[in-house]
Amino acid sequence: MPLVRRARKRLRRRLRDLRGGARPRACDGASDRQPAAAGPVGLAGAAASRGALGDFAAVSLMSTREASGLAWTLGLSVLLFSLLGVGVASGGPIVSFDSAVALSLHSNATGFATDVMSTVTQLGGATVLLAVTLVAGVALLVRRRVAHAALMGAALAGAEALNLALKATFERPRPSLSDPIATAAGFSFPSGHAMVALTVYGALAFITAASGGPRRRQVMILGAATGLVLAIGFSRLYLGVHYVSDVLAGYGAGLAWLMVCGLTLLGASRLRGATGGSGAPHTSSAAAS
Repeated sequence: MPLVRRARKRLRRRLRDLRGGARPRACDGASDRQPAAAGPVGLAGAAASRGALGDFAAVSLMSTREASGLAWTLGLSVLLFSLLGVGVASGGPIVSFDSAVALSLHSNATGFATDVMSTVTQLGGATVLLAVTLVAGVALLVRRRVAHAALMGAALAGAEALNLALKATFERPRPSLSDPIATAAGFSFPSGHAMVALTVYGALAFITAASGGPRRRQVMILGAATGLVLAIGFSRLYLGVHYVSDVLAGYGAGLAWLMVCGLTLLGASRLRGATGGSGAPHTSSAAAS
């Protein structure tokens, strides 16, 4: 009997200790304000769902399934570019289609549309993209979001270098039209405007969406970036400086490079966590973003 009583007393003490330890956590204001999410949606969702974390720590919350999504997108982008590259290099049906579309757009050009497309195409030019990257990079560094600043720089520099290498590989001449609306130097395949614009504006859209806010806001940001990139690509077709396959290949290569940058950022964040890197919240960064 004494043994039973002592066992009961120890059990009661343990239950009291457990209840006493649970109360402060239940009353913790921070926990009440930030309930556990059901799961981040995409890389931007992972960062946005933990706005108080630094960019490295937020990205590391991305699930294996979402990382697989990036890898699949990378593979499909490479496949798209490869198919277009083979079609262009072999003189396949895509070449005839390219010429037909170029002639149709050129014959239906109007003065007002030309002015609009000439303005839109500048948004994908090297000067504007460099300015966007520098401004975004400085703003991110001020907020101590170093990883995201590095993402912007890598998106621009890597895409420009890759585009030059691919142009030199294929050496495709630009469209030859009578009375051209615009002219451009260099080779045609793939489109540098389409490729670099996708990587830069895509990276910027991810970073902006990842700063937090409702799901609708994130969708609107990504949708606006997509619309801008598509408009820039069409402007290159309208102005007669690229073929359809050039623009599509630019999108494929640009998306592939953006996925490489995203996977690299994810790998760096997980390596940082595995080696004991600080995951402490950047309080001032969270407030700014």
